[in-house]
Order: sequence, then structure tokens, then C-alpha cells
Amino acid sequence: SRVGHLRFTFQDTTTPYVLVEATRASVMGSADPTNVTYPHGAITIDPAKREITGRNPERRDFIIGPSPAPGFAGYFCARFDAPFAAFGVAQNGTVAEGENAGEGTLLAGYATFAPGSEKVDVRVGVSFISEEQACKNVDAEIPDGTSLEETAEKTRTAWAEKLDRIQVEGASQ
Repeated sequence: SRVGHLRFTFQDTTTPYVLVEATRASVMGSADPTNVTYPHGAITIDPAKREITGRNPERRDFIIGPSPAPGFAGYFCARFDAPFAAFGVAQNGTVAEGENAGEGTLLAGYATFAPGSEKVDVRVGVSFISEEQACKNVDAEIPDGTSLEETAEKTRTAWAEKLDRIQVEGASQ
């Protein structure tokens, strides 16, 4: 419930990579699309753990209430099943290869994978508490060694169990 499992498939790509956006230009806090803000976030890359973690203060629920939630942050932990061939931080159009951390606006981290890599799986956990909690959510919900197919089957079973509780009567096709 707090973790996603993704697969990236690379075709005809000389340098397969994944970019993780920590922050971006946003209309946060307003339904007015001309009211652009630039949230301040953070990103950390740990190639030994094959992880990209970070925080983002952007809220997308501003439309349902007036609370600005000044201390809000969403934390994430993206854990990859393949080692990084290279990594770095991109900020406001500038790329710093080999840099493993950054803070600020328009911020992203990236990892490249060995030439010829055809697929890379990543498990992404989220938390409103901390990056550490986001990583713990990955450990708890999709432990190391769990395949995407296993996650998909577990998810289908969970949804079927919930939906099987509903009975509809009197409806036509």
C-alpha cells in the first residue's frame, strides 16, 4: 500500500538510465496554473545499496482544503535490482556526474546501467515520516528478491479479495 514495483525495459538504448525527479516546477498551493512555485527538495544516491532516496514538499491535495501544511514532505526510496554503472545529480539543467547528493529546486538524481541492459526493476517506497521509513516500507512490502511477477500476483489477489466482498443486484449488463 506504500510501495510500487516498476520495470523499465530498454530497447535500442546505448546508455540505459532512470531519472528520479525530486522536485519540479509546480502550481503547488493554487488551482491557478500561472502561479508557478519551485519546491525545495533533496536527493541522495547510494550506489552500494542501489538506492535513490529523497524528499519533496509538493502537495497535490491543495484543491481540497485551505491548509498550506508548511512542514509537509513526501519521502521516497527507490531501490534498483541492477548495479549502477554511473550516477549523478541534475539541478536546473546542470548535470553533476558522480555527485551523490543535492538539495534545492528543479532537482533530480539519475542512475545509468551497463550497456546492453534490457530491463531494470525498481521498488519505490513512500512515507510521510522519513526516507528511512520509506526504505522500511520497501523491506516490509516487497522484500529483496521479490520479482515483479510475484508482486503483481500478490496485488491481484489482494484486490480480488476486496472486490469479492461486493455484490451488485438488479443491474443489467
